[in-house]
Amino acid sequence: MLEKVENFHFYEVVFYLLFSLQGTSQTGLLAESLIWEYVVQISSLIRTLHAVSLSCRCLHLSRILVDGDSKTGRSKSRIWLSGVGIADILEGTINGTIHQHIQNDLQDFGRLILMLACNSIVGAQKEHLQTSLEIVQRSYSHDLKNLIL
Repeated sequence: MLEKVENFHFYEVVFYLLFSLQGTSQTGLLAESLIWEYVVQISSLIRTLHAVSLSCRCLHLSRILVDGDSKTGRSKSRIWLSGVGIADILEGTINGTIHQHIQNDLQDFGRLILMLACNSIVGAQKEHLQTSLEIVQRSYSHDLKNLIL
């Protein structure tokens, strides 16, 4: 069953207080191994699109679907991205250059990983950025922090 990453992780914080979920640490943050699982799959998708001079233009929690249930110990979750190319169809033409869209994809990817690492939808907003980066630095590896930056 496909479910948005946004619903899969972020709306279960209340339930975390009542039940311990696999894939979530004692602090309520996602396990680093789960974040890396998502990073590998999303970066592969981005790399595939960019290799043929296309961009995602839709890297947002509401557009990423997860198939599988890492919380119950089932096999690895598979990530799906919905809405690729929709912006181009709706606009009729590609606004800006492909290089600018590719740069925006990479920035959106960093914001997405930061939101996952902080387990907060507002984690990548400017006013919360410093706090979010401190959470990542305290709770995760140096490699994950470098990826986000």
